Amino acid sequence: METLRWVASGLRTKAIALKMRISAATVEFRGRNARRKPGAKTCERLSPSP
Repeated sequence: METLRWVASGLRTKAIALKMRISAATVEFRGRNARRKPGAKTCERLSPSP
């Protein structure tokens, strides 16, 4: 979920990776997995509800 929050806020993959202390590939992997969820085709739909 944290990865999705950063993506939704507009951060780039490398910046997210640095903040989370994970690799850029892991950020991309998590994003791909999130987009596989039903109804999650765009970043707006990926962002969690407040």
